[in-house]
Amino acid sequence: MPLANVDIGVYDNQSACGDGRRGLHQLAEHGARSLVLVCALHDSPRHQEGSRRHVLLHELAHVWAEQNLSQAQKQDFLLVRGLTVWSGSEAGWGELGAEHAAEILAWGVSEGPYLLHPELSDRSCDGFEAGHELLTGNAVSDDRLPTCS
Repeated sequence: MPLANVDIGVYDNQSACGDGRRGLHQLAEHGARSLVLVCALHDSPRHQEGSRRHVLLHELAHVWAEQNLSQAQKQDFLLVRGLTVWSGSEAGWGELGAEHAAEILAWGVSEGPYLLHPELSDRSCDGFEAGHELLTGNAVSDDRLPTCS
């Protein structure tokens, strides 16, 4: 899954991401570049690296979606996931198609257990597998199928 024109910043506090967010993806230069910020802090230093890796995968998935999905694909994905809004403030985080897509894409490339965000309305393996195939055109291979929990 190729990515182009991405700048990444990693911070030791959440102020760079704003509003208590753990990560942020922004389009820059009229959509020609993406900026990914990782501000994930974990209460336990032992889990800090894993938390940041999780957030980085999620935010890079936003970049991939913006660079690779057409409006029609986004609409199809919304229908399959039972959602009505791709992005914006008119729905909560867990009801945004862009967030579902980012979690599903990150899940699909993760190794080992992937803790799914509790705000997602459908966290079933079947739902994630169908979403991944719709987004990428590829099934997640059975020999490396991540867990859904």
